[in-house]
Amino acid sequence: ACQREVGEKFLGLAVGVPGLVDHDNGVLLFAPNLKWKNIPLKEVLTSEFSAPIFVDNEANLATFGEFYFGSAYQHPDILYLSAGVGLGGGILHNTHLLRGVNGMAGELGHITMLPDGELCGCGNRGCWETLVSLRALYGHVMNGLKADPGSPLMEWSGGNMENLTLEMIISAAEMGDRVALNAFDCVGKYLGIGIASLLNVLNPDLVVFGGIMSIAWKFLEPSVSIEIEKRALLWNRSSAQVVLAQHGGDACVMGGVATVYRKIISQPTEG
Repeated sequence: ACQREVGEKFLGLAVGVPGLVDHDNGVLLFAPNLKWKNIPLKEVLTSEFSAPIFVDNEANLATFGEFYFGSAYQHPDILYLSAGVGLGGGILHNTHLLRGVNGMAGELGHITMLPDGELCGCGNRGCWETLVSLRALYGHVMNGLKADPGSPLMEWSGGNMENLTLEMIISAAEMGDRVALNAFDCVGKYLGIGIASLLNVLNPDLVVFGGIMSIAWKFLEPSVSIEIEKRALLWNRSSAQVVLAQHGGDACVMGGVATVYRKIISQPTEG
């Protein structure tokens, strides 16, 4: 959630949520990883605050955050990806967010990558996010520990996926641990395959990678680059640069600020 205050008056409140959002009415329709459905967030918040309320998908807000205040500043055509518990995405074309007919565009994490793959929270199998999320990374680590129980990750996690953290895996990778490095290679491969496909479809001038997984970019990037080189058309890959989100996990917050300010600038007398 993002808000800005002048004296005792709120200028606005913006809320980014991980799911499908009816942007016009401020309703969270479905959040697969939270198991939430049809939550009237704007209505609830309006009863508590007198300022303008904005409810949007968190990746859409993050896209705005990086465009107005971050790595995508002055780039009119960008693809934003946020990897963590799931995979969120935002598409900016000619400085405008691509929302689609009913506002549901940009659900990039639910592109089918493996038709008979792991069951996703959305109900489909083999969604892209099931292959590049934290859970996917942890799964690769646990499989690796079966073959290499001497990895420091076995001691640190006690052999329990619930005890793993991304920071542990990064630390092991920095020590040259093969279990950690192979796990990042596996996730990076599917991240790269998806990005290459989207480069061919969207032809953006910039790809911005954010979310908690972005802190492991130096271990993901080699596999991502290999797949982009193999799979993206020459003209599309040569015109696009892949960069890290400047605001990392705070990109959504910055997007909320941008949304509120944009509303004030366009309609300064409202509220």
